Amino acid sequence: MFNFRNHKKQDSDAAYDEHAVHAQELGLSGDASEEEAVYPELSYHPDWQLEQEDEYVYRFWNQDLPPLKPNQFSIHGVDLKQTNGTLVVEAFVRNSLSRSITLKTMTILLLNQQGFPVARKWFDLKKVGTIPARSSRPWTFTFEQQHRVTSDANPPVHGWKLVIEPNQKHRKHTLDLEESLEQSLPSGDAERLERYVEGLEPPKPGEINFVGLKAEQKEDALHVALLIRNGSDRSINLPHLPLQVKDATGDVVAQGAFKLQHVEVKGNTSKPWTFVFPESMILSETIDLSRWKAYPIH
Repeated sequence: MFNFRNHKKQDSDAAYDEHAVHAQELGLSGDASEEEAVYPELSYHPDWQLEQEDEYVYRFWNQDLPPLKPNQFSIHGVDLKQTNGTLVVEAFVRNSLSRSITLKTMTILLLNQQGFPVARKWFDLKKVGTIPARSSRPWTFTFEQQHRVTSDANPPVHGWKLVIEPNQKHRKHTLDLEESLEQSLPSGDAERLERYVEGLEPPKPGEINFVGLKAEQKEDALHVALLIRNGSDRSINLPHLPLQVKDATGDVVAQGAFKLQHVEVKGNTSKPWTFVFPESMILSETIDLSRWKAYPIH
């Protein structure tokens, strides 16, 4: 059941959708149009099965939205509520092009009335499906607690909006796989790893982080495979990397420093790398790898 009371009314002086960006900014080709305003028609995802009351609410919301200019794209939030710390935003993904579009990945910000970020999250918009020409598709965007960027526990009430993160419209995070490693992987593993990297939320701009792939004990050593993730636009080198490993008990089971003088991680890519902790770096006789994490020591 939807909550009408939280419906975010439009400013009376907003002629066009202020949330919109031009299609070219998203790498989409536009087309010539003599129309001055486009009012996208409602389009549901083909897998959605809606109650009549829900359809009525979506029609009401969509009719209340401002028009788009030709060749624009918009993510326009209309309703915001909080459930157990998770912010749930009902929105419309709007397309004013005269052709259908399929989106990929995008970082979305939830801003408060003053324009300051409340939450930030990477979304796989392929799940929204193909958006027909001049159409408006309802979609739900959820921001969990870890995606909040403010300590304020209360969600914004008035004047909030969803926006595409600036300077992220062309940014794509991809796999940086050494040719020697690609050739040694079993058939299909490289493609699966590539899809896995594309499915992860990209690092924040300028951020370097690590994602665990696999950990296993071989003979007297602990082999830990990680993704080294570079969120900057420039290549990085990590000549000296101290690492710790914790197992399912939460105890540090391995610790050591690794020299990576010849390891380069290109801008906006993730590079898989295996770190081998010899017996001298292992701190526990019994290691439970049913859950584990590895991270740099600062």
